[in-house]
Amino acid sequence: MPSYKRPGVYVEEVLNASTSGGLANSDSLAAFIGVSNRGPVVPTLIANWSDYTRLFGGFSNGEFLPFSMFQFFANGGSGAYVSRVVSATGAVKATRILTDRATVPLSTLKIDAANPGIWGNSLFIDIEQSAEAGRFNLIVKFGSVASADIVERFPDLSMRKDDSRYAVTLVNSLSSYVVLTDMNSLSVHPLSAPSLQAGTVLATGADGTVPGATDFLAAVEALDNIHDPLVLNLAGVTDAATLSQAVSYAEQRGSIFVICDLPQTTTPTQAIAAAGALTISSYGAAYWPWITVSDPSKNTPGAVKAVPPGGSLVGAFMKNDRDFGVHKTPAGVGVNLAGLVDVATKPTDSQLDLLNTSSPPVNVIRRVPGYGIRVMGGRTLKPGQADKYISARRSLIYIKVGLKNLTQFAIFEPNDQTLWATLVSECTYFLREFHALGGLKGSTAASSFYVKSDGVLNGPQSVANGEVRVEVGVALQFPAEFVVIRVGQFEGGSSAVES
Repeated sequence: MPSYKRPGVYVEEVLNASTSGGLANSDSLAAFIGVSNRGPVVPTLIANWSDYTRLFGGFSNGEFLPFSMFQFFANGGSGAYVSRVVSATGAVKATRILTDRATVPLSTLKIDAANPGIWGNSLFIDIEQSAEAGRFNLIVKFGSVASADIVERFPDLSMRKDDSRYAVTLVNSLSSYVVLTDMNSLSVHPLSAPSLQAGTVLATGADGTVPGATDFLAAVEALDNIHDPLVLNLAGVTDAATLSQAVSYAEQRGSIFVICDLPQTTTPTQAIAAAGALTISSYGAAYWPWITVSDPSKNTPGAVKAVPPGGSLVGAFMKNDRDFGVHKTPAGVGVNLAGLVDVATKPTDSQLDLLNTSSPPVNVIRRVPGYGIRVMGGRTLKPGQADKYISARRSLIYIKVGLKNLTQFAIFEPNDQTLWATLVSECTYFLREFHALGGLKGSTAASSFYVKSDGVLNGPQSVANGEVRVEVGVALQFPAEFVVIRVGQFEGGSSAVES
């Protein structure tokens, strides 16, 4: 039994595979972590592709994060938290300190790139005189000093902290490229304004060493500040150590599901071995092979690129959630993957048998005659248990998070029969709605779930410990993986059956 050390709602999960007896849309958001030449190093909500390119840039240096994001939006994704991973060793922001207009100039304004990396060494700053006395204009250019490369313009700024146009407050709240720091010049306003200049370049920005498993783990743990359920993909990451860290974190947190891209291998045997090196958990799933997509980074007609499937899959998960709900496995002929040209490997039927029955199983992306390229697998990394199915695990995540949020009101309420009855009523309503929309199996709500909170569960010792207990049982939906059709031949009263 876990220890309860701080006031809050604690959800304990108990699975019983032999026992059978909200809303259909998920509250889940997407999350991506990957390497990029620039962009925020903390989880940042991205609404669309234009939003992504504004903050993280476009396609460059062969990194997979932009391709994953492009495929995410192409496949129905509508919002995602994105984190750029940088090395803890040597990653530095580009910077420049501007001096004021006094006879003996003093430092007045420090300008840093918004985030670390060499990219910041391509930022150029113009300081112009404003038409309004005592104010100045700040212009940011990226790439060159040319006017065509102006990315941001902030007019009529002031170095006075009591001014509504105070430079630091205004720019830092709006800029995607720079962060200002007031150096507190002792010169009298308006001499404290930065001196007029054009094309002043920021310097000393550095990318540092190649990010490693520790850097990715730090980026994953930064998701602590996001309380929504998440579907997470580490774009372009295929090594078992890094992926296993993410899956272990997801299981510890209890509200994240990880889509794991396996290496760009060419044989099912290699894919099975790669999946076998991952942490065994129902909070993640392995997908293979890589996919070939129309290359959005090239203007050449017919250009294609091999990419890991995670970006497309997360987008398909989000669309599936909106259209059906977390209880529907995001796989099968009804789940279309947009922008795909081909799959890197085409396994035989016997190889597909091995991939699906391996421990853990590998979810295969393959061509289905008459339908095109489809995801034909819906299993987690945990075989043999009730939560071996992605839909079952994600339903449990949805239920746990929903019930936790719904019962927050109970903290510090009098722990008696009135509270217990209210908890039962609230949880029952939530589960009844989820059942009505197909989230739980059973023809009636009574056969689909139960909620219990009474004097037996909440005995004198529990009440004395400040604990209120609610027991919930649900009948999860399981997907139909195998459609078995028995074909018989009928001739004059006799039949031969083949199955």
